[in-house]
Amino acid sequence: MVPKIYRFVVKQEMINTDLLIHRVNLHGNLIQIQVRHIEEFFTSNQMLVFYQFSSHRLFFWIGKVEGKLLQKYIPLIKNQFKEKFHDLSIIRYFTIDDGEENEELLDVLQISLQELNIIKQKGNEWRLKVLENIQLLEEHRKSALQGEKYHEAIKIAEEIFKEAENIDSFEISEASRQWINEIQDQLDGERRFRHLREDLLTKAYHLRTLIDGKHAVEAHTAADEIRTIFKQYVIDDPDPQVKIELQREETLSRDFINALKQFELIEEDIKDENRRETKIPLLFKSESEK
Repeated sequence: MVPKIYRFVVKQEMINTDLLIHRVNLHGNLIQIQVRHIEEFFTSNQMLVFYQFSSHRLFFWIGKVEGKLLQKYIPLIKNQFKEKFHDLSIIRYFTIDDGEENEELLDVLQISLQELNIIKQKGNEWRLKVLENIQLLEEHRKSALQGEKYHEAIKIAEEIFKEAENIDSFEISEASRQWINEIQDQLDGERRFRHLREDLLTKAYHLRTLIDGKHAVEAHTAADEIRTIFKQYVIDDPDPQVKIELQREETLSRDFINALKQFELIEEDIKDENRRETKIPLLFKSESEK
């Protein structure tokens, strides 16, 4: 003899059910569920949609807790249902809150209120087990994060997200999604910084080659390019090797500027000397000039 607690599930499996059952996920989409899985979804965080073929009626059952958050999707769900099952007509709509199930819904489900409460209890027990598993996964995630195993922590967070999606837990799934995005952005930033550091080291090596060759102008251009990168990415503490080459370039640049000034002074002295020579009168003339 089949235990009474399973009567609803088994009975609907044995006959060609008069019901089409869906749940509403976090994003407001209809997801069809099999009758044998109904007890997994009769929980306080769900919104279930029952369509009865014989009466052309559509029932919305709304869980007490997070199911209330899904209630805003009812107009959208009505349109979705019509588009998905355009050959099914709907005569009436019913919205029923958890704990306020009426005789009409119980007749549709072909169970008593006591049996429905047992099914809901089993559903909430199943959800509690999922939440316990999520808590265990969260401990593993924190442990991986403390050990700086970031990719492992992300994988665990993705598992948490999937588990939260399975029980339609808004708070947990949203927190997991945000954490994954934040840590992924952090890893991407660190990856970009590593690439930037490698690029700067390459530029610093090129700068050193220019400095060693006393190519002051080219070295100054290369150093300015590095300094521009510092300003663009707000790098206050560059790699020591890069700092050394920039300091060497500054010294070379100062020496080069001093050398230019010395050259300009020498050039000016030469010009002055030439001007003085042109002012000396000629005491003798060549035969051609006489």
